[in-house]
Amino acid sequence: MTAIPKPIHFDPIVGDPAEWIARIDVSSLNQYAACPRRFLFESRLGLDDPSHAHDRIFGTACHAGFETLLQTRNPDSAISTMESVYRSWFPPETDPDFAPKIPSIFDRSLRQFLTKYGLPNIEVLAIERPAALPLPNGDHLWTRRDLVARRPSTNQIVVYDYKTSRYCDSRWWQDQWHLSSQIHAYQYITQLQYPRTDVSVILVAFHFTKPPRLKKDGTAYANDTDCKQEMLEYRRPPWSVHAWLDWTMTLLDRLRADDARLLSGDLLDDIGRLTAYPQDFSGHACARFNRPCPFLDICAQCPNPLATLDYGRLVPAHCSRRYWDPTRGPLVTASPQPESTAPPQPEADESTKT
Repeated sequence: MTAIPKPIHFDPIVGDPAEWIARIDVSSLNQYAACPRRFLFESRLGLDDPSHAHDRIFGTACHAGFETLLQTRNPDSAISTMESVYRSWFPPETDPDFAPKIPSIFDRSLRQFLTKYGLPNIEVLAIERPAALPLPNGDHLWTRRDLVARRPSTNQIVVYDYKTSRYCDSRWWQDQWHLSSQIHAYQYITQLQYPRTDVSVILVAFHFTKPPRLKKDGTAYANDTDCKQEMLEYRRPPWSVHAWLDWTMTLLDRLRADDARLLSGDLLDDIGRLTAYPQDFSGHACARFNRPCPFLDICAQCPNPLATLDYGRLVPAHCSRRYWDPTRGPLVTASPQPESTAPPQPEADESTKT
């Protein structure tokens, strides 16, 4: 008879278990909803696929560049900021390896964006501030808005969020955001900070490609495409926000139960199968963003992947350790401001950066 594997002691786990739920953010909760098993690997055991490092750094550099554009209204300053952030990690010699996600293509795409949309007339209130979103059940959900601004012409508050996707001009890609947890979280917390004020969320989306090849007559080849840029505005009705709150609190209850079983060691059934943080059998999470999950082999072949990892002594060869703390940076108060008929004013810690 096959011996039943004993419960495993997880050492080390990342973060303080007493604050796991208190420090959960929107992106991590979305990951748990998509695949609890991958959430276990990444958010509780801290495993990370370093092959994503370039995309993260390029995205961070693009964020910095676009934020500089909205603050200074100077495209050259924006491109200089983006390149400064990017070059601190990747020298020019690496550009052939990472094109089209390189500074020169960002320069080209940003100028195309300005030709298409122009510079928005806004007053910047806050940039990249973590905020704790209060939920009706007493929990908090962390989020980080790329940029919060006011439109002087209408006194409307707008939240900017930056995305990169090759499908940004497709209808299905644009429609998915109507039920996005991120859109609802941004709108909800911003509405709490600025009550009785119209709030909307603007997605600024880019798709970066190499410049198209040109024929002798100056026209591009049929299969070659240029960079794409989209600016999309979303505003969710109150009933949708309340439905999202119910969904969020239900997920947190499930996650709290899985965390309790992880910490107690009561994770295995009578045949040694890991029962907490269940796998996603729809298959969608196994190839998100058009790339396989880095834990797919372990997850598909092992009834108890924690025993296979022999965690605490062995980290998979293709993985590194990483812990994301959503609370880092200046804290934004999420408590509602007193209602007033006067135009809302930015909070003291939300002054425009210079």
